[in-house]
Amino acid sequence: MLVLTTRSWPAIGGIEFDATETARYLAKERPVRMGALVNDDREMTRSLQYTEVPAFAPFDAGGFEVHSIPAGSLARARLLALRFWRGRLPHQLYHGARALSGPVYAGALAPGIERLAQGMSLIHLFGADVLGLAALRAARRLGIPLVMSPYAHDDWWGSDPLNRSLYRKADAIVSLLETDAAWYRNWGVPPGRVHTVGVYRNTGEAGDLPAEIRSGAPMVLFLGIKRPYKGHHLLREAAPLVWERHPDAVFVLAGPGDEAAGPSTDPRIIDIDRVTEPQKFALIQRCDILCLPSRSEILPGVILEAWHMGKPVVTSNIATLTELVGQGGEVCTPDALSLASAVSSLLGDADRRARMGEWGRRQVAEKYNREAVSQKLEEVYRAVLGRATL
Repeated sequence: MLVLTTRSWPAIGGIEFDATETARYLAKERPVRMGALVNDDREMTRSLQYTEVPAFAPFDAGGFEVHSIPAGSLARARLLALRFWRGRLPHQLYHGARALSGPVYAGALAPGIERLAQGMSLIHLFGADVLGLAALRAARRLGIPLVMSPYAHDDWWGSDPLNRSLYRKADAIVSLLETDAAWYRNWGVPPGRVHTVGVYRNTGEAGDLPAEIRSGAPMVLFLGIKRPYKGHHLLREAAPLVWERHPDAVFVLAGPGDEAAGPSTDPRIIDIDRVTEPQKFALIQRCDILCLPSRSEILPGVILEAWHMGKPVVTSNIATLTELVGQGGEVCTPDALSLASAVSSLLGDADRRARMGEWGRRQVAEKYNREAVSQKLEEVYRAVLGRATL
C-alpha cells in the first residue's frame, strides 16, 4: 500500500500523525511505503503547493520507508516554467490560475507517484487538492483504487469545485465524523463510497511542565497552532470576564503561530511557543479545562488527548465540534462573552468537570482507539479491493 501525504513525519500535525500511525499499523502485516511532498515544517507556500517537487533522502519511519515524490528533469523543467508563469499573476487571479495550472502540476507529479505505487494494492491519500489529482492519475494508470482522507472543512478548505470533483472520482472517501460525511454526500459522492472512520490518539508519558507554569491556580489551556481561525484571541478577550468570578485563574496558550497579539501584560495569561510531546501531555494533565474555540475544525486530536486524561473541553458550537463533544464538555458561540460564561461555569463546578472528563474517557476507549479505527480502515480497504482479506 502507498500512503501519500503532503507532509510526512517528522513534521508535526494532526494529518501527519494520522498518516504515520496508519502506515505504521498497516506495515506490521503488509508492504507499506509512504510518499510525501515535504518532511518538515516549512511554510506551505502556493509555489510549493502548486509548482515545486522538493527532494529528500528516503528514511525509515519505524516499519516503513518515507520517500519524496520522484520528478525527472523534464517534469522539473515544466514546473519551473509553471512557477514563472504563476509568479507573475496578481493575487486576484489565484483561483483561475489554480484551475489552469493544477492539471499541469498533477501531470508532473503523477509519474513519480506511479513509481512509488508500483506493486502496491492501493493508494491512500491523506489530503486532497492538486496532489489528489496526481494521485488519481497514478491510480488509474496502475488500475488500483484511490482512497482519500481529505480533511475538508465546509466553506473553509477543500470544498471548492476542483476538490468536489476529485472526491466524486475517488474509490472511497474516509470521513472523521458523520457531519463531514454528510458534506461529501452533499457534494455528490455516492453514499456507499463515504466511510466514517474517526481518528486514533493516545497520550505518552507526561514530562516536566514548562518553567512559566506555576502550581495551584485553576488553569485553562489552549493547545494548538495560533492562527486566527483557532480562536486563541477569543480566550484572551474572555479572560478578564472570567477573572470577575475566578480571579486566580491562569490562561495558558501553547503552540506556534500568530504572534500579532504580542505578549500579555497580565501574568495570568501565559504564552508558550512550541512544546515537546512530554510537555504537551504535562500541560493537559495539569489543566482544569481544555479550550478550543475554533471557527473551523473537524476532529481535533487534542480533544481526544484531553479526554484520555479525563479533562473536560470547551469549544465553539460549529457542527463538527458539537457532534464530537457531546457530554464531554461545553459548546458555545465563538465570542468572548459566551466563552467566558462557559469557562467560568465549569471552573466553579469540579464535579461537573469530572463527569464530563469521564464521559470523554469512555468515548476514547470505545470509539477513538487504535483497534476500532484500524478495523474500520481495514473494512474500507476490503470494500474497494473487492475481497475479504488484504
